[in-house]
Amino acid sequence: MKLTSSQKLTLALIILAVLLAVTAAVVAFSGGTTGGTKPLFAGSGKLAGPKLPQLSFENYPTEEQERELSDITSRVEAFREELPRHAEALAPFFERSTRQILSSHGGENQIYSPLNLYMALSMAAEVTGGSTQGQILDLLGAPDLESLRNQSQGLWLMSSLNLYGGETDLANSMWLNNAIDYKQETLDLLAKDHFAESFWGEPGTEEYNKLLQDWTNEKTRNLLEDSANSLQMDPSTLLTLMSTVYFKASWHDMFPEDLTAAGTFHAPQGDIEHDFMHQGFSGGYCRGEHFGAASLSFRGGAGMTLLLPDEDSSVDALLAEGSDLWDFLSWQALR
Repeated sequence: MKLTSSQKLTLALIILAVLLAVTAAVVAFSGGTTGGTKPLFAGSGKLAGPKLPQLSFENYPTEEQERELSDITSRVEAFREELPRHAEALAPFFERSTRQILSSHGGENQIYSPLNLYMALSMAAEVTGGSTQGQILDLLGAPDLESLRNQSQGLWLMSSLNLYGGETDLANSMWLNNAIDYKQETLDLLAKDHFAESFWGEPGTEEYNKLLQDWTNEKTRNLLEDSANSLQMDPSTLLTLMSTVYFKASWHDMFPEDLTAAGTFHAPQGDIEHDFMHQGFSGGYCRGEHFGAASLSFRGGAGMTLLLPDEDSSVDALLAEGSDLWDFLSWQALR
């Protein structure tokens, strides 16, 4: 995946499209084969999540927008009140998955969203059983399915509540094999608690693959066309789970264009000449044992934390188990 310079500067996209083919332990979801196939259907069991209104700095919320936000904000606030407990449960998953995925970078830039992988695995827990389900629950720090559902809803709503100046779009979907009868109550539960759309068709066909590609492009605003247009389902697939996240926001304090100047970037492979944005600001700066960290704000309340390893350290050293990076990120999240 290649991002254009404008996409990098605005942080237009943070995404991990997680594709999971669940080929076992689907007894809680499947009612068996039908002996034939149904026509391709492009639809949803229920709406994929509540409607989240977009607000602007220029206008006060309308009465309708305030009504739409009332229930959602109360649910988000209830989740935030329990955030220390949720953070403690989720920290091991975020740390282990981030370390494993980003440590395999091979010198290449990588983007990873723990939230995406969490959403896909939370859906997988609903459609599996036995030891498979137990292992997923342990990985996600949930004692049971009910706790997982509450946690999944809270994370989705808190991350998707677009107020002023930012845009976040989380999307979950299930891609079913139309040769199998799936339990409607499970589809409804996944729509209600995980905000997941459901589609069914014949895996491996050009028509069904195209539908999956179009859905992914729509949810990611066509920013991943090269990757999305190569998505295909194996004909033997019973179920594919897809989770995407789109994020776009403007810097709270814009970088002055006239202060952009060429400089030397000291990359592991050697020095590179590149344009650098310059800006002076007063704000929080943290020192870790082997790194420094500073945060920049986006309009709307989101932020971006920038980490720089010390000269005698490295990215892999920061990601290592026992690094104080993880304590810092946990503290940052709770703030």
